[in-house]
Amino acid sequence: MFYVVYVMLGGLVVGSLLNGSNPSPFFGEGSFVFVAFGAWGILVVSGFPFLPLGWFWIMWGGMTWVLAYSVPNSSEFQPEAWSSWSVLPYFLGGVVGVVFVVMMVLGGNLGFLYLGFYSSDCVGFSIVRGDVLGVSLLYRDGLGGLLLLGYVLKLTLFVVLELVRGLASGCVRSVY
Repeated sequence: MFYVVYVMLGGLVVGSLLNGSNPSPFFGEGSFVFVAFGAWGILVVSGFPFLPLGWFWIMWGGMTWVLAYSVPNSSEFQPEAWSSWSVLPYFLGGVVGVVFVVMMVLGGNLGFLYLGFYSSDCVGFSIVRGDVLGVSLLYRDGLGGLLLLGYVLKLTLFVVLELVRGLASGCVRSVY
């Protein structure tokens, strides 16, 4: 189980480094997928399967729309990958920084990732796990929040579309 957590944490860190090195949008979207899958995997292994499932569907839909509408409008003639000279120094600097933090702060001991008793077991005399309570609260009180989040996601999509549109060109333009 610890190996799965380490692999997911490694995917989260490497994806953050890949995205933080500012490649072209095509490659940045792929590295963002690594970050999202690493975070979802850590939450699932920690014993919270419902929250990552909802997060997965929201993020998957958001990434699909942003990729479908924004990336074709911001495409470059020669996209910069991580091996290009304008991106590679940032990635290598991030790797050096991560190695430095691991060596100095953690001292080689990764015992802080111990999930423990409270991760997936019931606490005390309770027979209901915490994620089941989250499901019931979502069905009872979560409709307004879900509608609000859907509206905010749609508003964000239209803001991004207007930003990448330019002067009367792009995917949201008037057709005569």
